[in-house]
Amino acid sequence: SFSNSIKLDSTLVESYKERVELYFKKEKYDLAAKDAKKIIDLEPKFENVLFYARCEAKQGNYKDALESFNFIIENLPNNSEAYQYRAETYRKLGDIKSAINDYIKFMSITGTLDIEYLSMLSKNEFEYTISYLSDLIRIDSENTTWLLTRMILYVTEEKYDLARADLELFKKTFS
Repeated sequence: SFSNSIKLDSTLVESYKERVELYFKKEKYDLAAKDAKKIIDLEPKFENVLFYARCEAKQGNYKDALESFNFIIENLPNNSEAYQYRAETYRKLGDIKSAINDYIKFMSITGTLDIEYLSMLSKNEFEYTISYLSDLIRIDSENTTWLLTRMILYVTEEKYDLARADLELFKKTFS
């Protein structure tokens, strides 16, 4: 349907975007990349670079993907998807600390808590993640998100005494 739509009007950006997503689902990243380039040609906006950057990452062109994600973030610093995809790219490159930083930024922008993914990321960098969250708690003591996140991570790592200490801090601070 999207291909037919594009045949009728090759300037329909939304049809290209939908087809890119379908190509992703079918793991046809080379076709997705062609459509992503067309999207950028038709509508040269920073957020549209995300389509192409995702294609680069899926094809294993991590350096090019990182350059594109960085470009998006420099120009649209609150683009949550750029942080999310860049975190995954860093993870694939083995740069876990950068992945953790980006994923926490993603969670901050979207207001979501994906503790399971963060826990998976922080397995080998648990202390770093706890330190990062502790800094966020000190900076923004009125925000419950980071304290709850740290508490849940303590539970997932079976550090129950530390989780209890966070629970007490939570009760004291927010009761």
